[in-house]
Parts: sequence; C-alpha cells; structure tokens
Amino acid sequence: MLYADTIGRRLAIGWTMGTVVSALGVYLSLMLDLPTGATIVCTFGLVLIVMAAIRPLVQRSPATDVHQVSYSDRAHGTTD
Repeated sequence: MLYADTIGRRLAIGWTMGTVVSALGVYLSLMLDLPTGATIVCTFGLVLIVMAAIRPLVQRSPATDVHQVSYSDRAHGTTD
C-alpha cells in the first residue's frame, strides 16, 4: 500500500486523513466562498496527488521479512 502495511495502520491513517482533509475542505470552502461538497472532493484529490508524489521521497528500503516465502520455493516444497 501507499504508506502502511498493516490493516490497523491503514485504518488509522485513513481516519486521520479523512478528518483532516474534510476539515480543510470545509475551511477552504468557507474562506473562498465555494460549494462545500465540491471543495472537499477537490481537496481529497489534491491531497492524494501530493501524498503519491512525496511517497518516493519517504519510501523505505524493501523490508526483508523473515516470514515472507517465495512462491517458487513453495512450489518446490522448500519452505523455511
């Protein structure tokens, strides 16, 4: 996934970002006198683009998970 590997982290990021971006959309709607729904949707789109653009800058090196099994190894019966 984009920023998290576990379901708990994904939910926490989703809830937090949903709340923050919705509030930012409402704030921008009030300050710029724009329709609220459209402003929230556009704000979500912009934040998604920004988050995807900065993802390569904060990307970790590939994790070496000891629990990860190669599918080719499983086919040949050589699991660890």
